Amino acid sequence: MLFFVGSGIAYGAYLTHKLATVTGAAHTGLFRGDKSKLRNTKVDPVKDNFSILFIGVDKRKNEASRSDALILATFNHKTRSVKMVSIPRDSKVQIVDPTNEHNYGISKITHAHYFGDLRGNKGPDFSIARRRESVPCPC
Repeated sequence: MLFFVGSGIAYGAYLTHKLATVTGAAHTGLFRGDKSKLRNTKVDPVKDNFSILFIGVDKRKNEASRSDALILATFNHKTRSVKMVSIPRDSKVQIVDPTNEHNYGISKITHAHYFGDLRGNKGPDFSIARRRESVPCPC
C-alpha cells in the first residue's frame, strides 16, 4: 500500500514539473513590452479583467513560423468567467508592421505571424496588432 501511495506522489510531482516546463516554454515575450498601448497601467491578473491571445504556431526547421489557430480569451474578474472567441484563420486583414515600417498588403490574419517572424521573431507582435484590427481589446 505504501508503495502505491509513494508512486502516486512521485507521479504527481513528475506531472507538475512537466506542466511547469511546458507552460514556461510556451510563453513568448513581446518586443513591445508587457503592457498594451490600449491600457494606461500594467494588468494585475488578480484584480483586473484581461485578455490573452492564444496562438497555435507551426515551426519547421530553417523556416519562419506560422500561426494556425487564433483564440482570444477574456477573463472577467467580477463575474468569474472566461469568454473565448476563435478568430477564423482565413480572415483578411491589412498586414502592416506594428512600427509601420513595412506594409505587406491584404492577406490572411494567420500570415501576420509569418511576416513578423521574418522580421526578427516578432510573429506574436504582428499577430496581436492584426487581431486588434478585427477584435479591438487590450491583449
